[in-house]
Amino acid sequence: MKIQQKKEGDHLLIKFTNLKAGQLDLSNITLLRSRFKNISLKNVYNIVLDFNEVEYMDSSIIGLVVDTYNDIRSNNGTMKLINIDKNIYEVFEMINLSKFLDIERK
Repeated sequence: MKIQQKKEGDHLLIKFTNLKAGQLDLSNITLLRSRFKNISLKNVYNIVLDFNEVEYMDSSIIGLVVDTYNDIRSNNGTMKLINIDKNIYEVFEMINLSKFLDIERK
């Protein structure tokens, strides 16, 4: 997996690419947690996460997304999830995350 970052206007765009079978799961958690922590240490609090290549996301990644959202919100920032797969979006809806996360489906 690769994580691409690009500053666009007032936010940081983060893309997840070269995923094994389109999956973000426990095998990626250490790298993702480290990257999100580094972003936070740089005081970047307006983030767009692009999930275009993600077809599956396990509960560890969902938990990390929620933790990251809470950190960003506590610093008056924003986080948007874009290009979310239909099936992943349905999971976010089932656990009521779509009510407070800014999510854009594919």
